[in-house]
Amino acid sequence: MSAVTEVVGPVFLIIGLGYLFNRITAVDVHSLTRLFLYLLSPALIFKSVLEAEIGGRDFFFITIFTLALALSLLVISWLTGKALGWSSRDILAVQLGSTFINAGNIGLPLLYFAFGPEGVHIGAIFILIHSLLHFSLGIFLCARDQAPQKALQSIFRMPMPYAALAAILIKLTGLSIPLFLEEGISFIGESALPLGALILGMQLSQTRLIPRWPQIGVTALLRLLVGPVLALLILILLPLDQLTRNSLLLQTATPSSVTIVIIATEFNTSPGLIASLNLSTTILSLFSLSLILSFLLT
Repeated sequence: MSAVTEVVGPVFLIIGLGYLFNRITAVDVHSLTRLFLYLLSPALIFKSVLEAEIGGRDFFFITIFTLALALSLLVISWLTGKALGWSSRDILAVQLGSTFINAGNIGLPLLYFAFGPEGVHIGAIFILIHSLLHFSLGIFLCARDQAPQKALQSIFRMPMPYAALAAILIKLTGLSIPLFLEEGISFIGESALPLGALILGMQLSQTRLIPRWPQIGVTALLRLLVGPVLALLILILLPLDQLTRNSLLLQTATPSSVTIVIIATEFNTSPGLIASLNLSTTILSLFSLSLILSFLLT
């Protein structure tokens, strides 16, 4: 149990400090979120892709894993909502809350404390692929009845794919970049780990829970229980090493995505309910993540 506490404890301590700080001193959380999305995350992706000992084969299978898990959760949540007779907006909210996960703000700090920098490098690859889903499939689902051109522009504005592409080209060509540039980007990327957790706490402090208990309960069940079980079943079928499997499994046990709350707010797609799903699953993930970690670390 001490090993689990040493991993989960620091992450939720940082989240709690962010929550309390924004309660005491009002912070421009929107600007911090943009800083995380447009500067810190791309720097971390660039650093991790550049340093990761992950070949094209593993990258391919991580991509297959990410897509298979997302598709499975989309279908299961849709079928569940239909069976319960929910409206299309409620079904969409549960689909977004159960499929898109907080692999960055919570997942990366957890990987660092559990598996060290090697786990973070693997997690960054997963985040890259999952972020592409956020800003393609996620935006499409939220904006399909509104402004497809605006959705398309939002996809191509995200810098993370370009950061990954630049790192891949440098690795493939054997080019070297100036030391000051490499160290500067690396330093910025490392700051994404604690700041992401702090930002999550600040965002949660501004969230008002909407008591839609059936939707909250189903989302929590799908996100925190069904999601990891599906992930484990998919990982068994893929030829990945144990560290990669453990890192991916831990990330897929994280709560609903903060980014999808931002996207839902942008396109007015049940933002209050989706924010409530994020808040509820984040609180409950303290227990589910502890169980997953006790399984992985024994």
